[in-house]
Amino acid sequence: MTASQQEVAATLPLATSAPRFGGARALPAVLFVVAAAVGTAAAQGGYFSTSWGWSTLAFVLAIEIWLVLSGRTDAGRLDVVFLGSFTLFAVWVALSTSWSVNPAQSVQEIERILVLLTGAVAFVVLVRRTLVAQVTLVLVAGITIVSGYGLATRLFPRRLGFYDPVAVYRLSEPIGYWNGLGLFCVMGTILALGLAAHDETSIVGRVAAAIALTLLPVTLYFTFSRGAVGAAVVALAVTASVSPRRLRLAGTLAVTAPVALSAVLLASRAAALTHRYSPITAVSGDGRRLALLLVALSLLQVAAVLGLGVAASRFEFPEGYRRATGAVVLAVLVVALAGGLVRLGNPVAAGQRAYDSFVAPAAADDPVNLNNRFASFSGNGRIEVWRYAWNEVQAHPWLGTGAGSFERDWQLNPNPPFKVRDAHTLYLETLAELGPVGLILLSVALSLPLCVGVWVRRRRLTPYLAGAYGAFLVQAGIDWEWELGGVALTALLVGVLMLASARDEVKSTRDRVRGPAILAAMLIAAAALAGLLGNTALSSARTASMEGRYADAQAEARRARSLMPWSARPWIALGEAQYSSGDRDGALTSFRRAVRADAREWSAWIDLAVAAQGRERQRALERARALFPGSPERKKVDEDLAKGRG
Repeated sequence: MTASQQEVAATLPLATSAPRFGGARALPAVLFVVAAAVGTAAAQGGYFSTSWGWSTLAFVLAIEIWLVLSGRTDAGRLDVVFLGSFTLFAVWVALSTSWSVNPAQSVQEIERILVLLTGAVAFVVLVRRTLVAQVTLVLVAGITIVSGYGLATRLFPRRLGFYDPVAVYRLSEPIGYWNGLGLFCVMGTILALGLAAHDETSIVGRVAAAIALTLLPVTLYFTFSRGAVGAAVVALAVTASVSPRRLRLAGTLAVTAPVALSAVLLASRAAALTHRYSPITAVSGDGRRLALLLVALSLLQVAAVLGLGVAASRFEFPEGYRRATGAVVLAVLVVALAGGLVRLGNPVAAGQRAYDSFVAPAAADDPVNLNNRFASFSGNGRIEVWRYAWNEVQAHPWLGTGAGSFERDWQLNPNPPFKVRDAHTLYLETLAELGPVGLILLSVALSLPLCVGVWVRRRRLTPYLAGAYGAFLVQAGIDWEWELGGVALTALLVGVLMLASARDEVKSTRDRVRGPAILAAMLIAAAALAGLLGNTALSSARTASMEGRYADAQAEARRARSLMPWSARPWIALGEAQYSSGDRDGALTSFRRAVRADAREWSAWIDLAVAAQGRERQRALERARALFPGSPERKKVDEDLAKGRG
């Protein structure tokens, strides 16, 4: 160790070097926090309401066990600020139900935010400073397993049963959204790069990192997500900016990138795997061949990463050499940038072309050859959604329209170009729905971990944690990954790992705090259980109706009605089951109750129009037109009813 390194080490806590796996007492906490985050992501990204209650209950149970058995943590003031701002944000979401234009959906947003809040609390109290490296390793392994399963659905469609050669054909399983899966892979890749560059990473850790650095880039490629590729660039840029050991980063990239890029190149040349309408026989054949090549490349990557670890432990470059190499790397980057500008032409003109492409109307469909997606800079209509969200901000500048209300606002658009549920930007949507207070509280909670990461950037893994977390923050600004609870939880866990890197001694929770904390956790668990039962009953009612089991559907809808008295959805589900079973009078009663429960729910008015007659039908149709003028479903009902009267 050089003199300068000794000076740096003296300024850091004893936990600068990541401990290896050891101590059975730490292992359950490590496994739990990772399984909770990654497991939620594997359940369709944690997007659907039927998963929220289970996730919240799991986190609350872990918190309760910790409070009863230990109550010891090394969380400090920065963690309190993080959780405090996050808690205040959740409270503000709950308060927004009082002015929301869609109170029932605002209640659903409370259930969604409870998943993230209880998850963040569990991460903070369970993850200690000495566990940062272990949690990172297990997190990389978990992301690789989940993403590897998604990749397998593309390579082995006959065995895993996921094959749709027409609709999009972009890899999304098991997250359920291709951009979300792509971001998931980006976070795993940058963390795996950190493990590969880390001096203290064990052999098991290096093997896991090598496999991740081979499979995750290929999985990312098959999502054909331009946003996720951009997030990967952001992740590398943040890591390079934060890291004080850029030579190590450059060396690790030089060793691992050739294998990763070779794997992606081979994937891009598998025609059946990259072209829509490919027959399943061709997909299976190309998938098997690529799988064999990925196994060979993974072994090559393992050898490269293990060799990198041996070289790092035996060679120490002098300060002058590191500075010279850094200058060379900088020169290469400048030359590459200059070459890119020469190819693009005038920077102003290139920027204008990119802007024109982004704001152009969304294409009707993806190209047959999905490789061509990477040549487009189209925003797929995002600019229209963002403009509409900004108009809502101007119309409701102080409080917003209530959590989860954007979809209902968008439906008032007389000529919507497409259907959306979210504004495709976390920050502008938060401003539109919750006003400046909501945006400030959320911004404090999300920005604090990154600020702490910059502060403790000399910790070996912290720059890579900052890169992964920065990728999420940027991607959340142009898409709706925040609603994918599992992806958001993974990012929050990465953020908590940065907070944990700045901690000091272990402390015990005071008894006067533990009692109220246990009570609060029990109340949250009760609310989560009620939400779980209600959402499950409503989902079961809809499933039973689709399967023609109308008696079961009515029973489940009535159960959901008792658990969700604030919502019109159980009444709608009950009425639809009654109408389908021939009980027109019962359906009319249910639909009338639905519109009384929520007079702004356009689908309830459509159902009422179908079941009603005369002036009541006409009034219901007029109300549905006013609430959702551009609805194709409403227009079809208009046509069908007109033909029926004719």
